[in-house]
Amino acid sequence: EAERRLPGLHEAARQGALQAAVLRSLRLTHLGARGRGRRRGARRRGGRGGGGV
Repeated sequence: EAERRLPGLHEAARQGALQAAVLRSLRLTHLGARGRGRRRGARRRGGRGGGGV
């Protein structure tokens, strides 16, 4: 019912989730490809190997 009332909101949420997933995967592949820069990124994100986004 909420979906029918606010179709725009639902679409925006789905777009946001999609973009977030793409950005995360991009960052992950980038870190994996660089290997060494990965430690630096991990420290910035809580220092748990990229676990704490």
